Amino acid sequence: MSYGLNAPSVGNDLWCVRELPILERDCEPLVRMLFFLAVGWCIGTMAYGQARASLKQISPSFVVSFKWSQMGLDVEVQSPEKEPGANANSVRRAVLNEARRVIPSLSEFKGMERAFGTMICRVEAHNDAAQVTCLLELARVYDPDQQTPLMLAVRNNDYEALQQALLAGENVNETDQSGTSLLMHAVIKGNLRIVKELLVAGADPNLRTRRGWTALLLAAATHDRRTILSELIRSHANLEAKEEDGRTALFIAASHNMVDVIQVLIAAGAEPNTKAKDGKTPLMIAAANNHVEALKSLLAAGANSKALDKDGLDALGIARGTGNQEIIRLLQAAE
Repeated sequence: MSYGLNAPSVGNDLWCVRELPILERDCEPLVRMLFFLAVGWCIGTMAYGQARASLKQISPSFVVSFKWSQMGLDVEVQSPEKEPGANANSVRRAVLNEARRVIPSLSEFKGMERAFGTMICRVEAHNDAAQVTCLLELARVYDPDQQTPLMLAVRNNDYEALQQALLAGENVNETDQSGTSLLMHAVIKGNLRIVKELLVAGADPNLRTRRGWTALLLAAATHDRRTILSELIRSHANLEAKEEDGRTALFIAASHNMVDVIQVLIAAGAEPNTKAKDGKTPLMIAAANNHVEALKSLLAAGANSKALDKDGLDALGIARGTGNQEIIRLLQAAE
């Protein structure tokens, strides 16, 4: 007598039902039940795999536009370069809810009767769920009563208006009240065409905001700006520019596990062993955040695993504090 389900064949999503055995009559009910249980398990497993794959396809960042007045807050989530997968609506809803929660806390609203602005919100997979982080340090708030034609052209992604304003002799390096330049606005909006036009017109890629951010630092804060990042590098943007906490673009990329951005920066000559004000290096930041792939890229680029921060800790000491065994092994092998 022969009965039972065949063993799974590796690499075949439909291994659950390969063939039915020849059954004796008294065993048919049991085997029928096992058969349907196996089919149910197979379908459930495939659905779960598809859900996980969809989550992994979530775009890493969204640009959020908002208008604020004493009457209320209007928020719009703009489409990223790469739309999320099957769960796009739920992801966008999560971004919208988080943006509405954090925007009223922006200090720039003080003294304004109305304002508009942009913010970058990042979406990451965390325990098979979408985790949204809105980057307050990258938020830009503008007073609509202080907008020049050139500012409005960049804000509205209006290429023709931009060309007209440049031909009229408007200052390509003008900044708003936060010190944010037109080029930085274009980087935040992700408009490569306008970024190129501003650079050709003489925009300085190394201008800083009041908090020390440059266009390159802003471009390094999201996956979706790699082409813009390369364009800024070609225009001699300073790879070692530091924001107010002493972090370079490489720190920004390492803190968010953006391996592709790290590779672009390293290939352009970014220093992997630069230190922030607290003495930490990009390698330490990757270790502290359990970012294995970023850590591998930095080690391959020559990052010093024995460097110490102001607390006397090296990357391995930081990794032992988080307990990530894979990172601990990688750092031990690098010593």
